[in-house]
Amino acid sequence: QLPTLISSCVGRGLTYNPKSDIEIKEFLIVPGFTNFEENLLVQKLVNKKLGEKLKFKLRNYNGAWISNRDWDKVLYSIKYLLEDLTKEFDSEIKIGVNFGAGNLFDGKSYVYKNQILSRNDQINLVNKLIREFNLEYIEDPVEDNDFAAFTNFKRGFVTANSSLASNCERFELLKKSVN
Repeated sequence: QLPTLISSCVGRGLTYNPKSDIEIKEFLIVPGFTNFEENLLVQKLVNKKLGEKLKFKLRNYNGAWISNRDWDKVLYSIKYLLEDLTKEFDSEIKIGVNFGAGNLFDGKSYVYKNQILSRNDQINLVNKLIREFNLEYIEDPVEDNDFAAFTNFKRGFVTANSSLASNCERFELLKKSVN
């Protein structure tokens, strides 16, 4: 059985510059076909249509469009495009978000271009987005060492990639918090 295809469609460049880059690290899509080739074709189509719709010019190392736009506008654009394509293909295409929250965390708060959020505010924001956009995949929604916070996200597929990739021994601490 092949794993589910989760592909990046909009994100940052190689390095994060808080003054000019989009705050959310990656926006991903999760096509709902059972056939891997169909999922791959849909992923390519979504990338193409997003690039045309939002007039993106550059791609990052993942092949995702690089954006410096407000993340909420990008997220809504993806949502509306996927709603149209879901009707067209009669198969649901869901959204995933890699928050890359470790880059937003300054040691006590999550710093966005237009707001500064406490830990609880960050958790509330992520949960609001999970509900509002029916997020299927949530990656690194809080900073890497806040293991307890991962238990606040109950919907979709929740990963702690940055926490685990940098220290595999953390798996024992996180295995009940992520899925």
